[in-house]
Amino acid sequence: MLALDLLLTAGQASQPTEQDPYLQRFFLSPGAGGIAVFLAAAIAGFVAWRNANKTSTDAQAKAADERVKATAEQNFARARAGEERERVRQEQFWARLTWIYERATAQRPEARLSSVVTLALLDALGAEADTELEVTAIENLIIGLTVDRTGGGAEE
Repeated sequence: MLALDLLLTAGQASQPTEQDPYLQRFFLSPGAGGIAVFLAAAIAGFVAWRNANKTSTDAQAKAADERVKATAEQNFARARAGEERERVRQEQFWARLTWIYERATAQRPEARLSSVVTLALLDALGAEADTELEVTAIENLIIGLTVDRTGGGAEE
């Protein structure tokens, strides 16, 4: 009912007269409609720009997160590969040290390594030692083998 009254009142006032105030005549003119359309288009354009900008920012943030995640995964894979290489290196080191020890202390004389060969092999293996435990193991083995072969005291 109120809307009908407004339409009837607007219809009666749509014919501006010289006695109407300026703003009332302007709002009833076609120029006011043009300004209203322009303002509506500007608001719609601003909203569209904000949404596009937000979408772009969200996409950039998502891409940055994916890059960080990929970098973290690569770093983790490299660390795992490094750990695996170190594990294999240590296994090989201890297998070679055990082989040298077993050949240096073999019961059968024909299977036993000579002192010179044993010390050369231990020296070469010592150059590959990375940990303090590995270095200490080689040093102690050299001392132990030197004592065993000389019959008591270490050679100088």
